[in-house]
Amino acid sequence: MPPSRSKSSSPRKSGSSGTGSGSSRSRGIVPPTEKPAKLTSSVHHIKKGTLPDDLEGFKSAFECHIRLLWNVITNTDIPISPSENLIEDFEKRFTSSHNVHGILHGFENNAAYRGSDAAVLQSLRELRRKCSAEGTSRTAKNISRVPENALRIIFGTVHSFGLAAWRPDIVCGSVTSIYNEAHEAIAIWTFEKAAALFAYTHFQPNLTYLQDAALMQRLYRNFVWSYIKGIVDKEAKEPGSHKRAVQENRAYKNRQELAFRRLAFLKREGFNARILSLVESPECVSDSEDNPAGGFWIMRKKARNPTITHFFRQLDQERKKVPLFRKQRQHYSEASREPHPENLESRISERIPSDCPLDWFDPNYFNSLPLQIRAQFVNSPIALPCAEDINNEELHKSVGDYRTMDYETFMQNFGNRVLEMYNVPTAEEIAAYEEAEAELNGETDL
Repeated sequence: MPPSRSKSSSPRKSGSSGTGSGSSRSRGIVPPTEKPAKLTSSVHHIKKGTLPDDLEGFKSAFECHIRLLWNVITNTDIPISPSENLIEDFEKRFTSSHNVHGILHGFENNAAYRGSDAAVLQSLRELRRKCSAEGTSRTAKNISRVPENALRIIFGTVHSFGLAAWRPDIVCGSVTSIYNEAHEAIAIWTFEKAAALFAYTHFQPNLTYLQDAALMQRLYRNFVWSYIKGIVDKEAKEPGSHKRAVQENRAYKNRQELAFRRLAFLKREGFNARILSLVESPECVSDSEDNPAGGFWIMRKKARNPTITHFFRQLDQERKKVPLFRKQRQHYSEASREPHPENLESRISERIPSDCPLDWFDPNYFNSLPLQIRAQFVNSPIALPCAEDINNEELHKSVGDYRTMDYETFMQNFGNRVLEMYNVPTAEEIAAYEEAEAELNGETDL
């Protein structure tokens, strides 16, 4: 780790929370209050880490089955809500859960199934057509592997209830309404039958969990009434928010992957730790959006130093030059990335890393930030020489290779020149800021 700079000190005071409430209470000025318990997003939500490890394949298969029933084939699909007339008509025909379970238990000999063959085949064809159109969707690929005999049972069950499509009412209905209980029963019953026909073997589910009715109900309500309902409710408040969130999540995963590849290459090439820290955080990497011609557009990241951006471009070119030996296979196919032709910036590309070398920032951008933000980087290292010195071969011959030299030598020969471009707060400025914050928050001594 590089040494701390003498002209400044850490902005984080030991024991200070930044709100002032802790100090006031310790002096008895403000009576302590109990912190309210954090509520989950839904009473049906299952916390991560609370399910058995061998349940993952079963859980994924069941969720895929629900997506199949719901015709929610891609991550960006929003379920269609049923009409009020449909719900009213259904609840006139089915007045209790006994009616629902009576049809399910007698389904094998139910004439309604034989009479709905045409509707079943139509539903099957529509599903296959949509899966084919969404060929890049992982869910679509998984659904397309479900055999036709299982699909006939699934859609035949839905149509035997007089339903044209499986559409629970998660917007206005309750979990325990006759209509929604019927949909829950259909989903669980058809999954049991399809799983028994090995329709979801590609998930490698542990089928012993089919015997645990309580667990299956928990999994169903977690997915439908917590996860999907959360998406639908948010989409109702902010139309387009779900698709945007999915795209941003994909972009962030691409960032993580690219950061990992760059870091692995730099480590193999023996670069110094301060240079490695340029690529350790995904926030240091530009996000991308799909290029209609193939590959990705690189979105502008205005906070980043052009010298660092140029370094990344050269780094990627060097990475792709690494030859493969005979019988060695390429483990991944890396799509091309080109700067956006209009130099656009996305919403998430505006975010800045919280821990990175100081010179990752464009000097003008950094110097325009409030003192409280700049103070977070007072001890951040300098990673690279300035643009003129990076390609100065004569300088490198006389002082050595900046990529491997120790930090003190690097700062003497390269780093101090870079540091002068940044308005890093001094210890006095930080102390004055913290004193003003304490005064505003009522932490001054009485």
